[in-house]
Amino acid sequence: MYWSSQIVKKIVLTGLLLALSIIGDFFGKFLPFNSFLKFNLSLIFTLSAFRFIGISWGMIVVFSLMILGPTYSSAGYTDIGILGHALLLLAQTTFILFYLLFYKLITVHFRLKHYSTRVKAELIANPIALIIATILATVFMIVVNVFFATPTYFYLFKAIKSPNFVTLAAQYDSKFKGLFFGIPNYYLGSSVVYGLFNISNYAINSVLIVLILRIGAKANLFTLAQGAKIIY
Repeated sequence: MYWSSQIVKKIVLTGLLLALSIIGDFFGKFLPFNSFLKFNLSLIFTLSAFRFIGISWGMIVVFSLMILGPTYSSAGYTDIGILGHALLLLAQTTFILFYLLFYKLITVHFRLKHYSTRVKAELIANPIALIIATILATVFMIVVNVFFATPTYFYLFKAIKSPNFVTLAAQYDSKFKGLFFGIPNYYLGSSVVYGLFNISNYAINSVLIVLILRIGAKANLFTLAQGAKIIY
């Protein structure tokens, strides 16, 4: 079987970025936000896979991370462990898709309207697209966590009898308020906690992503795997 050098480079880079994603995911357990949420740095490398290798290769990295993640998680392949990594998959793909959409729109705008080079458009578009993606993905994940994920978690932990937010909200003040900064309303408390967590997590990742993408834009580091050089 003959594989072109470009395919080989993509496979190698995919393996490298998957390994780095696993490391970022693993060390997240040592970066707690509160008693049940932890920061995760794997987004840096999963997004890099989407940008510099391609969407299909990026999806391989994200789904592989979800499949392999429970092997080093304390919850393992239990329902809770699988749910946790499914939420990680959702949080990352949501952020990445928002980022890719606005990155494309912004770079096209600057190159058409301002005659910017690709590198210059890249340097302008990345921070803006990452900020927009952070806001939109945070709002999306608040909705998912408040109405679906959190009730399911507490149900799997046998803390509530049915996995729905109405049941959880009814028992919130007596059983769960302490987990949400003591805010005396489930919808407000959970929205504040998940909002602060996701904004913080996305922002930390975004700072490092900007640095990596800036290096890639100036040095053609990862774009070589696509056989497409940046035009200065």
